[in-house]
Amino acid sequence: MKPRHILVGDLVLRSIEAAGKGPQQNKLSPLWEGPYLVAAMVKPGTFKLKDAEGKMLPRTWNIENLRKYYQ
Repeated sequence: MKPRHILVGDLVLRSIEAAGKGPQQNKLSPLWEGPYLVAAMVKPGTFKLKDAEGKMLPRTWNIENLRKYYQ
């Protein structure tokens, strides 16, 4: 697997499957949602995210379920 480098302040996409929205998806549904702002690094590879309105998401996210968002 390719190493990922995500820092506080980066924009990221979150895996829909990791968010618990997998079963009702079909093959044409998107696999990623976002972008979200990385608000804090809890420990290496684990992050707290904020949505577009600045609201903190309720749990931490592993780097394996995130992908950097490029504008």
